[in-house]
Amino acid sequence: MKLITIGHTARLDGGNISARLMIDYRLLILPVIGGIIGWFTNYLAVKMLFRPRRPVCLLGFRVQGLVPRRRAELAASIGETVERELVSHADIEQVLSDAAFIEGLRPRLAESVDRFLHDRLVRDNPLLRAVMATQSALKLKDWIVEEIMQSLPSIVEGFADELKERLHFRELVVSKIEAFELERLENLVTSVAGKELRAILVLGGVIGFLIGVAQMIVITLLPNA
Repeated sequence: MKLITIGHTARLDGGNISARLMIDYRLLILPVIGGIIGWFTNYLAVKMLFRPRRPVCLLGFRVQGLVPRRRAELAASIGETVERELVSHADIEQVLSDAAFIEGLRPRLAESVDRFLHDRLVRDNPLLRAVMATQSALKLKDWIVEEIMQSLPSIVEGFADELKERLHFRELVVSKIEAFELERLENLVTSVAGKELRAILVLGGVIGFLIGVAQMIVITLLPNA
């Protein structure tokens, strides 16, 4: 039985023998089909990260997207990682207790004290207004600011302790993720990782195409029945 070939019939030792490397036109469809299947399976896998958002029954199986189905577990895992590896109460306490940070509060503190003395204390009291117009007012303000600055480290320490009791990073991250709409989350992921997701689709098509080529070669090299 002679194959329909791309090339011509090879002659070996003068004989009219069909070459084993001749390719049937019909075999060319294998790489095309392989590429389409590879691309589509990767496309389906990417889509099933987020879809279907609600459980659906398909052939007796309960099907739901990976992220919607494992949303609570993912949120808990991310929350634990954030609290353990990224941000902790110790980090915040370190920033708050830093001498440079506390000293940086001095200008704002002085502004607040000055505003209090002039806008609240002096405004409705002519006698105090006359006193505050002297050099003594400046000394009073500096004394108040300095006293507050001396007390700030203990205030910050108490604030950090209160923060430990009230602020839990894990619970905060979990609640934020669980409240995040799945559609917005999907759009966020696709916008950030769009290039990589497209590369996955292309890679699936290329691998499928190469598998089809390999199948075509194997079939061609097999002896004809």
